[in-house]
This record gives sequence, structure tokens and C-alpha cells, in this order.
Amino acid sequence: MKQTVKRTAFGLLLAACVAAAVLLFWIEDDVLPPTERPDEEVVETSEEPDDDTADVATPTPEQPDDEHILTGWSTYHGDNALRGVAPWTYPDELAVQWDVMTGAPVRVSPVADDTALFAVTTRGVAVAADREGNELWRRELTIEAPGHDTPQPIYVDAPITVVEGRLFIGCDFGNVFALDTATGEELWRTNIGGPVRGAPNYSADRKRLFVIEQDLGELVCLDMKDGAELWRSKGVDRSDGSPAVAGEVVVFGSCASALHVVSEKNGDRLRDIPIANGGGQVAGGVALVDGHAYAGVRDGRIMRGDVGEGTFTWITQISEDEVFSTPAVYDTQVLATCYDGFIYALDRETGEIQWQRELAGKPSSPVIVGGKALVAAGGVLYMLQLEEGAVLWELALGDKITGPAVLPDMLVVGSEEGVLTALQ
Repeated sequence: MKQTVKRTAFGLLLAACVAAAVLLFWIEDDVLPPTERPDEEVVETSEEPDDDTADVATPTPEQPDDEHILTGWSTYHGDNALRGVAPWTYPDELAVQWDVMTGAPVRVSPVADDTALFAVTTRGVAVAADREGNELWRRELTIEAPGHDTPQPIYVDAPITVVEGRLFIGCDFGNVFALDTATGEELWRTNIGGPVRGAPNYSADRKRLFVIEQDLGELVCLDMKDGAELWRSKGVDRSDGSPAVAGEVVVFGSCASALHVVSEKNGDRLRDIPIANGGGQVAGGVALVDGHAYAGVRDGRIMRGDVGEGTFTWITQISEDEVFSTPAVYDTQVLATCYDGFIYALDRETGEIQWQRELAGKPSSPVIVGGKALVAAGGVLYMLQLEEGAVLWELALGDKITGPAVLPDMLVVGSEEGVLTALQ
């Protein structure tokens, strides 16, 4: 009998110990904040980064969510939201490192992934190069044209896009091409029925491609694997610009004097944001940041629209000339360029002009890197200070150059002379 009582008591004591241990573990992990956990050791380090990587890929405090953290320069304006901002730092002066000859004018910005740099000429020749300036491959794109016995070259006026091992190129004949980034091999081509003038853009899951048919302003969704058409939105009017993608919507402008908000999933037009007064046609790309769309208007205005509410929070007249560029949106500022030859900095919340700076010629869409602005105008690449717009550095690179592809360790521009130039 005593043995039975002892065994029972021992068993109860053991169960109580196990329960107490479980309770203590639960309290330590789920109740106590990290600073109050008694047995957790805090390890501090004062190790400095290597000199070669100290200024590479350093996120800024305003770096967007993980969906938009850059690993390359996939569109002419950075990512699929077209915000025009990179999280890296550059010195105040840059020097030419190498040139690659393409054989024909390069009028749209190069792009890059973590393997190579890519550009396309106006004559439809795609070129890939590594970070040292060695050409990896080139591919001439042609189409079968009525009245011609041989394939004809295409004309490219649309910005290009690289994502998921594919380089996407749209052309005036309505064709969208997908090339393998490793070899240049054509993986597929699809004709969407009308000219492509804006950049192809991609969904957050990187499985679908969005392309605007220029004549009717239809947004066409293609399967990124094989180019199959998944859906097509109802046309709005002629649309020359590039769509931005973020937050499960695609936003673009048109000659209907409005911004159009379309569901990324099925192409339903969720709402239009009409632009009142004057010539409100939007011919450039849209930057889409934190639920707000930023775009330029042909009559010289810059605007910020609330995508969810379908209203504009501000519209600012910066010039009487056309704004065809895509704004760059960063922290408290919006940068935009105009055909009057100026770059403007506006307050992001109010739209008030903070400063303006005259450049040489018609400027490209500006980009922002490490607290500095980069913009091409009249064959000159400029680096500007963000606070007051002071010119830190400039370099003439040709008669006309593209906006830059921005990478952690270099930037690359194309030129009317058919040259790709890398600077560090």
C-alpha cells in the first residue's frame, strides 16, 4: 500500500514539474517582451563592413516594402511601380568605365538583372553585356510583313523590361517578344493588335505581363511563360505611356484626360480619376507609391491622385510645356522633368514647388539614388543635389542619351550614336 502511495505521489510531482516547465517556456516566448527575458543573451557587434561593400546596396530609411526592394533595374524607372528610386549610394563624380557598340541608336533606357545588362536599338536588335562590358549575345528581331519575301526588321520605341530570366520587348507592329536573358533565344512572341509604346510591366507574383495597346488604350494581360492572352480591359482612348503596378492594381494614363485604375487580377476597370480643366492628356508613365499615383500632363501640370478614393490630392502647374516624363517619388519629394528643359522638385504632400533647375535640352525621366538625382538632357548626364537642386557633376556623352539603368556598382546609358556607356 505504501509503495502504491509513493508511486502515485512521485507521478503527481513529475507531472507538476513538466507543467511548470511548459508554462515557463510559454511565458518567456509569448508574454515577456524581448528586453525582459532573463536568460536571453544580447550580442553586440562593432564589425565594420568591408571597404568594397560599405556603400553597396545600403537601404535608405524610405526604402519601400519587400515587394519593391530592388536587386536590379528591371524597368526604365526601376521596378514595376515605376517609382524611380534605388537604395544605393554613389560618389559625387563618376568616370566612364567601358563602352559597347550596338550598331544603331539606343533611345530607350537599358535595364539589368543580377546577371547582365540589356539594351535594344531602334532597329530591333537586342544586346546583352556583362558588368565588365563584354558582349554576351545579340539578337535581331524581325517579323513577316505583307509584300516582302524576307523577314523585316521591327521598330522599337517602347521601353524594355527584364524579369524572371526574360527580356520583354514591344514594338510598333504590335508584337511583344520574350527573349531568354542567358542566350537571347526567342521564347515566344505575341501580337496584341496595335502598337506598343509603353513599357511592358509585371505583376507582383512575376507571372503575368501587362502591355498597353496604344491606339485603343486597352490593357492586355499576358502569361509570362508562353505569351498567352489572359484578359484584355476595355479600351479608354489612345495611351502612349507605361502602366505602373502595385497593390493589386495597374494604373495608367491616356488621352481621355484621366488616370485609369484596373484590377491586376481580371482587368476590371475599378475607377477613373478624371483630370479637370485644360489639356489633361497623360502621355508619360505613372509612378505608384503608397496608394498614390503621380503623373505628368501634356499641359504642363504634375498631379498626385489617391488611387482608392479616385480623387486628386493636388495638381500643380509647373510649366506651359508638355510633361512626358515619369516622376520619381522619394521621402518628402517628387521630381519631374518637362519639355521646357527644367527639372522640378515638388513637396510630396502639398505639391508646392521646392526648386527648379534648367538643363540642356529635353530631360529624361529623373531617377533618385542615395540622396542624389540623376537625369539625362541634351546628351549630358547630370547629378543633382536633392535639397536645393545644385549640380554636383555633369558629363557630355553624346548628341542624345537615355536615362540611366542604375545598379549598386555602376550606371549605364545608351546613346543616339549606338553606344552603351557604363560609369562608376
